[in-house]
Amino acid sequence: MVMHDKFGKRYQFNIFLYVLHYSKMKYITLTWDRKQDTLFQCLKESFEHTGGVPRLYIFNGWRNIH
Repeated sequence: MVMHDKFGKRYQFNIFLYVLHYSKMKYITLTWDRKQDTLFQCLKESFEHTGGVPRLYIFNGWRNIH
């Protein structure tokens, strides 16, 4: 995603969204890159936020992860 501030400076960022299937509890954060380390950090934070690790998780947009 790309946004510009009021001075025209360009900012490119990504959105990480984690949604639990049944409860629909969500965790969202912005990242500056799509690196594997960033993904693992986002997953760790989302598991801490929701109080555990699910038995199964499904990635949407897997091909976008670098």
